Amino acid sequence: LQASNEELDTSNAELQSMNEELQTAYSEMRALKENLEISNLKLRTSEFNLRAILDSSSQGFILIDRNYLIKEFNKFVMNRAFEFFGKKMQIGDSMFDFVVPGDITDFKRNLDLAFTGRFIEVEKKIPAGSENYWYRFTYVPIAGDTDKIDMVM
Repeated sequence: LQASNEELDTSNAELQSMNEELQTAYSEMRALKENLEISNLKLRTSEFNLRAILDSSSQGFILIDRNYLIKEFNKFVMNRAFEFFGKKMQIGDSMFDFVVPGDITDFKRNLDLAFTGRFIEVEKKIPAGSENYWYRFTYVPIAGDTDKIDMVM
């Protein structure tokens, strides 16, 4: 009987130790969850603020990846794309769908140069109906975490 009591005492001590470890782990996980929620809130706030800045600009911004796909854009670009091409720009679209057909070769060359790290600036007259508009296009290389140029703006 005394041996059984000692085994129960040992088992009880082990369970109590495990319970303390679980409580500690739970507290740590709760703290991590709270930190993650705070980080997510800060990230959403930062994204909201950046979107507000970009969308209130009278300049167009487009992020284009190495496959010439649109990764991001602001409202100015979206509105101009619809005016000129009659279609809604969406993330994942080919950038070439929003370039005047006669300018595709020059546009691709400028993008490719920007992907080598060069800043390119071009002024271009673009006809739209009976009007002509002058635009300045600036191709800005954007490096990712690895310092490799992943996108052009």
